[in-house]
Amino acid sequence: MADRVKDNNFIQEKINQISEQSVIFRNFAEESISQSLKMCNYAEDLILFAECCDGISKEDLLEYLKSLSRDSLLYKSEATKLKEQIKNIENSLGRIAKEILKYNYKIIKERKDLSNYIDTENKRTNDAKLSANRSKIVAGLGLITAAVSIPLTGGASLVALGVSGLTFIGG
Repeated sequence: MADRVKDNNFIQEKINQISEQSVIFRNFAEESISQSLKMCNYAEDLILFAECCDGISKEDLLEYLKSLSRDSLLYKSEATKLKEQIKNIENSLGRIAKEILKYNYKIIKERKDLSNYIDTENKRTNDAKLSANRSKIVAGLGLITAAVSIPLTGGASLVALGVSGLTFIGG
């Protein structure tokens, strides 16, 4: 019974860990979508910039490029964080999967060991039954021999008959 509780606790712990990773992944997906939308807007800004570049003064152009550069660095940083998040999720799920596989192998080994133990005990039981049946046959033969030899031994085999009978009955 204690093993079942231990198994249930292990399974519940792994379910909780996977659920935590699910929440983290959901947050990652939302952040990733938000980042993708920002990058889309950024690409549109670059296209607009390229189209409107001809009539802009150098100062305005430089200011606009600085703004785009700051945005680029920010988006790169956010993309790097997202990449790290997905790697952490992947590593966590990989560890959980390894722990589950290790536990599964342990259960399979214990089941095999138990099966081998049961087979050994069944063989012992069968051997004991066979030995008991052989003893009854030997005792029965002794009883028959003693009974047949009563006239030849002048009654001395009656003692053997009594002992054999007790052996046969006691089995």
